[in-house]
Amino acid sequence: MILIASAAYVNAEFQIEFGKLPPALLPIGNRRLFEYQIQTLRAKFPGEEIYLSLPDSYVLGYKDAYFLKRENVCLLRSDENLSLAEGIAQALDQSGCRGQSLRLLHGDTWLQTLPEINDCIGIVETNEDYVWEVEDQDAHSESIWCGYFAFSDLLTFHSLLKEPAARFSSAVRKYDELKNLQRIHVEGWHDFGHVNTYFQSRAQLTTERAFNELRITDGCVRKMGTPYEKIEAESVWFEMLPAKLKVFAPQLIDSGFECGRPFYILEYLPLPPLNEVFVHGKNPTFYWDKVFGLCSNFLEQCRQVQLQEDQLVSIRKDACELFTNKTSQRLDRFVNASGHPGLHVPSVINGISVPGLKTIAEECQEALRQQDVQAGLLHGDFCLSNILFDSRSDRIKVIDPRGLNAEGKKTQFGDIRYDLAKLSHSILGLYDFIIAGAFELDYKFSKDVCEFDLRIHVDERIQEIQNVFQSRTFAGCLRSIDVMPLTILLFLSMLPLHDDDVRRQHALLANALRLYTTFIR
Repeated sequence: MILIASAAYVNAEFQIEFGKLPPALLPIGNRRLFEYQIQTLRAKFPGEEIYLSLPDSYVLGYKDAYFLKRENVCLLRSDENLSLAEGIAQALDQSGCRGQSLRLLHGDTWLQTLPEINDCIGIVETNEDYVWEVEDQDAHSESIWCGYFAFSDLLTFHSLLKEPAARFSSAVRKYDELKNLQRIHVEGWHDFGHVNTYFQSRAQLTTERAFNELRITDGCVRKMGTPYEKIEAESVWFEMLPAKLKVFAPQLIDSGFECGRPFYILEYLPLPPLNEVFVHGKNPTFYWDKVFGLCSNFLEQCRQVQLQEDQLVSIRKDACELFTNKTSQRLDRFVNASGHPGLHVPSVINGISVPGLKTIAEECQEALRQQDVQAGLLHGDFCLSNILFDSRSDRIKVIDPRGLNAEGKKTQFGDIRYDLAKLSHSILGLYDFIIAGAFELDYKFSKDVCEFDLRIHVDERIQEIQNVFQSRTFAGCLRSIDVMPLTILLFLSMLPLHDDDVRRQHALLANALRLYTTFIR
């Protein structure tokens, strides 16, 4: 059997960032840490049962319960007040100690490579100064236990854990005396047990997965990529940011061209993106009320930027282009490529009938025409994944601005309704839940109707956060309901951009219909 031991809670410093979570449930790249752990364990040991231990008092959300059931991971419960040895022993008691051997992975650890042999301890070299179990050390580094163990005799190890006043490390060392555990140096170790190592590991994983377009080294983020115009526009946005708004962004270190490709370098901020906190955190509602207040303050500061008359004319034109022509073009692309029966074919979403996509788009566009454009400095992609929260200074920091208007020209300015719509796109539209795969969807098309049944895996916590969001006024004059037509258009216009995953693409379409039935009809 395999046990991921995660039956305690993260420390207080982590809880400020993510709420009260067991370590294996920490968010990494809009996924739970246990998703990475299970994926690696399954690939290496496909025939072995996986167990995950959690604290008795932790209430597992529907999203996580659904994932673990789908992956055939068995849940065990332990008293979070027990020592590590006692907690693991209690989990093994519940499991019935199935099988003769045990592979044990600490809940705050992910290894990209795992030793295959039994009776071993995973070892890594580190120069970080934390309370780890040390095997060896010199003036430059120390060799430590990395959180992975394999025992060929489960029952013997179990009995050692249950000895009076046993500690985990002493039980392992006693077992070592009996069975001669091999020390195996492992590669690809990521420690998430301390705030510093958590963000270091995140930075390393981000660099590994960005294919050289995003590199995090020496406290800096270096960004390159395509299209070139977008990278250059982002760089200019940071460079031209008014002085009073610089506090809302990382410091721009450098920018330029390398082999004809634009790049820019920002300071690296070890802060969690808010989409991961929203989807995977356990933060209280008042945490989010504070965050929304900070977002409102940012938008208000953007709205107060002084503009010339020609800039206002350009912003109005761009706003109209953005929610009319762009949406129409994107919908045409989607229908032509996806097999959808047509823009005039009505739909049924969760049992509710709605008109065709063209009618829905036109209703939303007309509602926006009845409102005043709110001109100001525009981020252009003000969604939760592009907002970092600094709990120590009570500030938000924004990254990845758009920097281009609908015509592809570089600009910092636009209609602030768009930024609030992007934020609403995350909070009320639940975009990041869909991207995380936290949904169930059934759909079928005919020439007469498109039918969708969509369930997004949210719980009461998310609903309370949404209620707080809807009760707020942003930038002094805007409410989320005011920009809901634009939020729906955002979901419709992004459909062709998600053709790499047809199921997710249709979930986004169904979600646009859900929002339409909830807020427009």
